[in-house]
Amino acid sequence: DCSTTAREVNVTDDEQSTTITAPRLTPKRKSFFSNFERKNIKKQKIDNFAFITDEIINYFNEDDNDSNRFILINEPIKYKVLNQLAKKLLAVPATSSPVEGIFS
Repeated sequence: DCSTTAREVNVTDDEQSTTITAPRLTPKRKSFFSNFERKNIKKQKIDNFAFITDEIINYFNEDDNDSNRFILINEPIKYKVLNQLAKKLLAVPATSSPVEGIFS
């Protein structure tokens, strides 16, 4: 985020004198609303995950009874993110070894 400006440098040798234009890096001027724009970008990033918060709130507001126990697994359309999370965290990997051998 730097802009280039020209700077003249005089180089003198015993036989000749030359003027060289060398680039100089200066900080780019910030716009008048740059601070405001950054705040809007941060707010927009936070709002990108608002649907997850809404999904969690909807889940906790559901009726709490025994038939609702597996709602995250049974309704993947209604609770898309929570369904994926439940499958990852609550899944038990299948094994062919006897249970006694695993826990001893």
